[in-house]
Amino acid sequence: MSLFNMLGYASPVLMTLLVAGAIIHACRTPANTAPGNVPLTWKVIVLCVSHGLIAAEVYWHLINGGWLAVHYHWDDPDNINLVMAVFEALAAVVTVALLIFRSRFLYRLLIDLMLIQLLLAVVMAGLLLLFVFTWKPKMF
Repeated sequence: MSLFNMLGYASPVLMTLLVAGAIIHACRTPANTAPGNVPLTWKVIVLCVSHGLIAAEVYWHLINGGWLAVHYHWDDPDNINLVMAVFEALAAVVTVALLIFRSRFLYRLLIDLMLIQLLLAVVMAGLLLLFVFTWKPKMF
């Protein structure tokens, strides 16, 4: 089994663990925060806009790359695209919910989801670089 196959099989489990950890972290309220809603500040707006832009970019690549036209299965080694599509939908729903309800739980969850998105971007860039540096063209 190659490295890419192992990473593909592990991606749904790892993403589920990361999202579960983000939800648990968001449920914990620090002692020094006042209860109530999150005001609509520039940080909240930048966070929501960045989530929207990242989700739009990912879905644009998924649609234009033909990745959403493929029927994925959980045992498919290329299911990281399915994981990205499900995660971006979750992030978009939490973003809209934050704009409507403005609760501290949703704000902390959105910050954690942004960290997961940045981690996912670093991993995808690393996989791309690994592929570029290890690819050997076959000569006919």
